[in-house]
Amino acid sequence: MKTDYVQSQSIDVAFESKYFYHSRKNEGFYKDIFVDEKNGLIFRTYRTGSDRHDLLDETYNPLRLQVFKQGKLAGDHAVPGRFKILGKIGAQYIVDGFFDEQNEQLGFYILTVN
Repeated sequence: MKTDYVQSQSIDVAFESKYFYHSRKNEGFYKDIFVDEKNGLIFRTYRTGSDRHDLLDETYNPLRLQVFKQGKLAGDHAVPGRFKILGKIGAQYIVDGFFDEQNEQLGFYILTVN
């Protein structure tokens, strides 16, 4: 993922710039973060960037999950488009991940880290 974005001095300037729309769509961005302090784990999702999607629809912009253990990158994995860690119960992480409005279905994933 490209991270050397053009800098701006304020959020207003960034949104007024045509570069913002181009970079959000094509270059990717960090999405969500979940920290498990007890186990020294950090989970961070990011969009990789794609020229196939509409700016307001992230469906075709691939999502990946980075897992950090004690501050070091331990893994980088492709994940479903709605993947977001909501919390932890015992040794399992509860992840939002499935929503089908048309068929009135929704669900979640259970993630276990070894």
